[in-house]
Amino acid sequence: MNIIVELVSPGRFFKDAPIHSLNECLKKRGFEVVFAADQADLVRVVENNARLAGVVIDWEDSPQELCQQIHDFNEYLPVFAFSSSNSVTDATFQQLSLNVEFFEYEISNAADIAVTISQKVEEYEKAVTPPLTRALINFAKEGKYTFCTPGHMSGTAFQHSPIGALFYDFFGANTFKADVSVSVGELGSLLDHSGPHRDAEKYIAETFNADR
Repeated sequence: MNIIVELVSPGRFFKDAPIHSLNECLKKRGFEVVFAADQADLVRVVENNARLAGVVIDWEDSPQELCQQIHDFNEYLPVFAFSSSNSVTDATFQQLSLNVEFFEYEISNAADIAVTISQKVEEYEKAVTPPLTRALINFAKEGKYTFCTPGHMSGTAFQHSPIGALFYDFFGANTFKADVSVSVGELGSLLDHSGPHRDAEKYIAETFNADR
C-alpha cells in the first residue's frame, strides 16, 4: 500500500507550494501520489483502489460529508486534512472521530508531515492486517535465515541450479522468506496454540461470531 490520493484545488501559491513540497517528500519515502479531479472522482478512487494508503484533502474546500463518505466505505483509511493557519477549523466531534489528521499549509514542515503520514499509513496497515499475517510479514521483512522445510535459508538453495532459480523467480523472494515451519518460535505454534497463531485463532473466532 503506497498510493496517496489528493483533492486540493491548484492555483493558490500558499497552498500549492506546501503541497508540492509534501509530495516530493512523500515520493522520497516510496509513495505514489495521484490526483482526484473532484469529490466524486476521489470517492471512486477510494472505492476502487485497494492499495490506497491515505487521502489528502483541503479542509476548507471539501464538503462536510466527504470524510463521512470515506469513513463509511473504509473506517480505517487515514484522511489528512489541510487548512490555512488563519482559518477556524469547524470540525465537529463526529468528524474528528472519522480518522482525520489535521495539518496547516506550511512549506517548512513538509518533511515532518511526510513522516507523520508514513506513521499513520503503518498504523492503517497494522489495523487491517490479521495477527498471523502481520507477524509473518514482519518476520519476512527482517530477513532472518531459518533452516525450515522447504524454505532453506529463505530460498537461497533454490538459486544454485537453473530450474531452482526459475522456480524462485516465479514465486518471488517473500514466498521463501515466509515459508517457515513450527520451529520458528516467534511466530507461535498451532500445536500449542501460542503466539500469533493463538491471536489468529482468537481473531477468527471473534470475526466468525460477529458475522453470525
